[in-house]
Amino acid sequence: MNTIVLTCKASNNRLDTLEERLNKGGIYDYRIFNAIEYDEFSDTLIEEIGNGQPWFNCSLMKNEKKIKARKSVYLSHLAILADCISNGINEVLVLEDDVTFIDIDITEELMNLPSDCFVATFDTTWLRGEGYPNKNGLWKIGKKLECWGLACYYVTDVKRLYEYLTNQRPKVMDKLFVKLYQDSGDCYLYYNSWKTIRQSKDFISTINVK
Repeated sequence: MNTIVLTCKASNNRLDTLEERLNKGGIYDYRIFNAIEYDEFSDTLIEEIGNGQPWFNCSLMKNEKKIKARKSVYLSHLAILADCISNGINEVLVLEDDVTFIDIDITEELMNLPSDCFVATFDTTWLRGEGYPNKNGLWKIGKKLECWGLACYYVTDVKRLYEYLTNQRPKVMDKLFVKLYQDSGDCYLYYNSWKTIRQSKDFISTINVK
């Protein structure tokens, strides 16, 4: 299983416990991918990726540092997918470096993916809307269920995901994934009332920028 962990220079302390945390989730072989840090060329690159469309900023988002961090997250996840494509990888598990596994072996859960699965998200950082799961298992995501969180997702068609994301106006990556999940009809949410995957509160995921 191809597994990529997104990290950044400002979060090196997370790497001290990363192997132990991943082992608890049944992951022993993975590759570290350094985040794309925001710089003076980032906005130009974002427009190029978005076919000339500038970054869409939520009217509620006023903190410039957080905006730059979200732009870095956007570029970093796309860079992971582009790297996979260039290396002939079309199925991959993507993790952020603050992921924590609780009583779950994700390699076993991935064996139960439905045959039509395009993307499966295992991170339930934020769920709201209609169609909220009422029992454990893999749930097909409907048009009214919002699933936020990029700490852990598995994609079975990297090229299709990359093409989808780069054909949308650039914005907060979580929002792009919410729309993807709602519109695609073949994306799944893993839900379990006690076996979970979380972003640890001790390792809040933020790509620090100046």
